[in-house]
Amino acid sequence: MITCGYLDRLVANQSNYSSPQNVPDPLVRVFDLRMSKAMSTLTMTVSTARHVKFIPSSAHTVFNDQPLVLMASSSGVLQINAMTKIIQVLTFPMQSKKDTIAALSVASSGNLLTAASSSGYILQYALGLSHGHANSVNERVAHMHIPNQPKLDLSIPLNSPSAASSYVLRPHPQDPIPLASSFASTPNIMNRKYQVHPQRIVSKDLITKAIKREFIHTVPNPGYPPNSMIFTIGCDVYEMSDPRLIETHADVLAIESSIPLSYRRIESKVGIYNKQNKSSNSFDYNVFNESSMIGLDNKCPNSYTNAILQLLFHLSDIRSFALSAQTQSAYHKNEHSLWCELGFLFHMMITKSQNIRGLNSEDLIIDESHKIIGDVLIEKDKVVTPSNFQKTFQHLDEAAALGLLGDSKATTDHSLQILNFCRFIFLNLHKEYENVSSGINVSSPGYSPSKHSTLSTSPIESLFGFSVSSVNTFLPSGVVDKQASQSLLSLDISYNRPINSSTKSNLGATTSFPVNLWHSFRKESSFRAWCAATEAYERCNQLRSVLSLPRVLTLVGNDMTRTDVETQWIPSVLEIAMLMSPDDSVERLIISGKFESVDLQEHWIIYDGTIELQSVARASRSLNYTTTPPMNSVLWKIHEMSLIAVVNNVKSTSQTHAVSHLLIDSQSKRSESLLNPQNDEPLPSVDESSKWYLFNDFSISESSFSDATSLEPFKSPILIAFSNTNSGVRLTDCELIDSLSQYAIPSSVMQLPSLSKTQSIFPLKMPSRGDIAAIDAEFVSVELGSSVISSDGKRIMNTDGRQIMARLSIIDGKGSADNPLVYLDDYILPDEPIIDYVTKFSGISEDDLSPSSSQHALVTRRSCYLKLRHFIDIGVVFIGHGLQKDFETANVVIPCNQVRDTVELWRLPSQRLISLKFLASYLLKEKIQDEIHDSIEDAKTSLQLYRHYIKLMRIGRDHFEAVLKEIYSYGQRTNWTIGVEKLLNK
Repeated sequence: MITCGYLDRLVANQSNYSSPQNVPDPLVRVFDLRMSKAMSTLTMTVSTARHVKFIPSSAHTVFNDQPLVLMASSSGVLQINAMTKIIQVLTFPMQSKKDTIAALSVASSGNLLTAASSSGYILQYALGLSHGHANSVNERVAHMHIPNQPKLDLSIPLNSPSAASSYVLRPHPQDPIPLASSFASTPNIMNRKYQVHPQRIVSKDLITKAIKREFIHTVPNPGYPPNSMIFTIGCDVYEMSDPRLIETHADVLAIESSIPLSYRRIESKVGIYNKQNKSSNSFDYNVFNESSMIGLDNKCPNSYTNAILQLLFHLSDIRSFALSAQTQSAYHKNEHSLWCELGFLFHMMITKSQNIRGLNSEDLIIDESHKIIGDVLIEKDKVVTPSNFQKTFQHLDEAAALGLLGDSKATTDHSLQILNFCRFIFLNLHKEYENVSSGINVSSPGYSPSKHSTLSTSPIESLFGFSVSSVNTFLPSGVVDKQASQSLLSLDISYNRPINSSTKSNLGATTSFPVNLWHSFRKESSFRAWCAATEAYERCNQLRSVLSLPRVLTLVGNDMTRTDVETQWIPSVLEIAMLMSPDDSVERLIISGKFESVDLQEHWIIYDGTIELQSVARASRSLNYTTTPPMNSVLWKIHEMSLIAVVNNVKSTSQTHAVSHLLIDSQSKRSESLLNPQNDEPLPSVDESSKWYLFNDFSISESSFSDATSLEPFKSPILIAFSNTNSGVRLTDCELIDSLSQYAIPSSVMQLPSLSKTQSIFPLKMPSRGDIAAIDAEFVSVELGSSVISSDGKRIMNTDGRQIMARLSIIDGKGSADNPLVYLDDYILPDEPIIDYVTKFSGISEDDLSPSSSQHALVTRRSCYLKLRHFIDIGVVFIGHGLQKDFETANVVIPCNQVRDTVELWRLPSQRLISLKFLASYLLKEKIQDEIHDSIEDAKTSLQLYRHYIKLMRIGRDHFEAVLKEIYSYGQRTNWTIGVEKLLNK
């Protein structure tokens, strides 16, 4: 492999402290790919190489079995080299001083090379190195037969990005295509100027030979390698890339412009450089969230799951059990526990909410992320990032098999991806509970099962579980096979009702929601199955009936958009009446749905499998609807269910995107009852205190029932949830959870085993609530960022790279700063490929993170997280420098009053941040981070800076501010570089 390009170098006459600039590399680099090593470099006799090409190997283009390399400078010098010798130097006639070589190409035979200049000249050279007559056309080139010029049927526009190999160069469109052997040669160059903008001609006969694959036609490109294809759809001809990935800008704009702003996917700009604020962290999330609720960021993969995660968070039973599961050792043992990760995520959301409401504001040191408004502390960003949950989710084999991973453009059916995740998360949470239920105390502190669940049922089954029965009737033999009932967690909604001549409707041809739901409750299907009685495969009709109703009825469907409905299709209230037979089967089913007409008049639609009618009341109270036996009989089971959630797939052109409409109940009495589910008192009904909210990642806004239930072209319902009124299930916010002490991580996590031979530290004495501990972390890169060069020549990061935590250290803050007690010093096993260990800045090497070679305590990401959470939950106050990055990378939210960040303490308002190394040198007269960074050393330095801050503050704030101003003055004189003051004085 040969390369040419640029290097980062300090330009002459620049200060030693200036940013490097891009300068042309005078060397052409050569690499042996088989041995993965660099070889001797090549140079040009004049100027610097800007283009490089291999000359294809043949009998006359190989010098002593060495490949030949063609190099060209921008000034017009062409040089042919073997690996050890210069073979030939040619000169391109430039038209002006500004003219440059713009393109370079070599024929596949190795006989001809072509160069093009920016002024429009295209010159061709003939090569004959082994015959001693260079620059002449090789005589062995066969004469080509010129066919009749094909009629211009299809052409590519001049600005088309079609493959360059299929261009034909002609001085004039009407002239025939010239032969290569017809070019006049001279001793040095062939002087012929060709038309700059060529025209591509595609034969109509070639198009007729195209073979259809799916919806696209392909045909091999004659005269080119087999993988060179022409793609056609109708009369449109595309370049060699797959046109299924091509979308015109107009099409994208038309689709995106039809989506309201509140539904559009807003990209998080954190980590992307903002030219106006000259920062990559200036994105204000609060612009998109004026509520008191916490949003979920979408900067990590699989962010389409945020809509379902918000629904689970606002279900109090799920929330309380997830918080409880994160404290249980049975779940800690499973590195891929979704219950544990949900608990961690919900804990962050609640802590963030408490920080916003000022519950964690005592003795708080204010930093840039917070501001005081009156007596209430308000955090800057009401958002958390579910990165740890997503990492665990991505490691599940079943998620990959179902196509749930990644917001890929290759995912053609976005709604199916969201639908499959709904089923996946319910089923996997239920299975995980069952796998550990034998060894876990479900009634542990912090979790109280509701009166509707038992210790043997999972929270998922308690909320969403219902039973169904199936009856198979084999048609030829007449055998009836009644199967045992089974439990389901969601119900697929059916749209196609069987053709029944007895079915009557007073509402025209429109298929209403009660009709669809009725046929989903009693689903009929036909297939071939094995009949045990006849011992043969027979045609079978199956009737699957719902026998019971859950506390939360979850309806899922791939595409619930109803093009035949112009008014409201989803009802606000359902009444489901079941007439039970002696064998506990459903003898008769009647479904009523409550709707609002255009004039806001309420009405009900009733369907019983045969008749569909409209009434002013539900079936159980309608005077126009009678049953036998009457519906007030004990034989009828009547359930009233209220709509509480609608999850929609937003039909974006780019990637999978989902939003959720949730009916949040904020009434205090109901919320208190939900926090104590064992309370047997009946809950008040939903009233005006409940509000609809639209959750769109970190964008949260108030919504309405009509907006939640309306059917629009840009969205389609994927999940519809109804709450059983008698069960008392409501979607509640977490505002009344003032303390998370009952969900504290136990001290036993400090004894989690190490993966290497060196065991983790287990301190004999742990800190107490309010004790100080210094913390620092080291990171390695798993994704590189990109940079741009500004107009003043400075390098600016355009997008931040992504890092993961590789080491975490916590030391005692009460003892000696020189030799402190170490509470924690763990290295973390990476769970994704590392592209740069940044050893100079992290002190981490590859061996440190390998279980077989590490000389340190090496733990999993989950174990390190649990230990950090234990220190947070016992109330430790953390001292550190730049802690915001450490906590964000660890994906943890800490109460505000447990953070003392020295990067903010030693900072003037609206001024730059000062590095730990600079502060240590100026204030402590210590030299740190000389060769590599060490987290223990950095934690000790942060502790000393904090103590020095306290010392100066005790003298007086005016004294401290004077010292701080001196630091900034010194830093500006020395350009914030250590050891320069003495040189400046000299």
